[in-house]
Amino acid sequence: MVWAISEGRSCAAAVDEYLTGSTELPAPIVASKRPMMLPR
Repeated sequence: MVWAISEGRSCAAAVDEYLTGSTELPAPIVASKRPMMLPR
């Protein structure tokens, strides 16, 4: 759940930057980050 919230905030920041040229919204993760997983 926490990862989904972080992805949503990062997405909103990216869209804001694309539309306006800059953003002040927090982007807690970047698109290249992978979700944490337990080792197999």
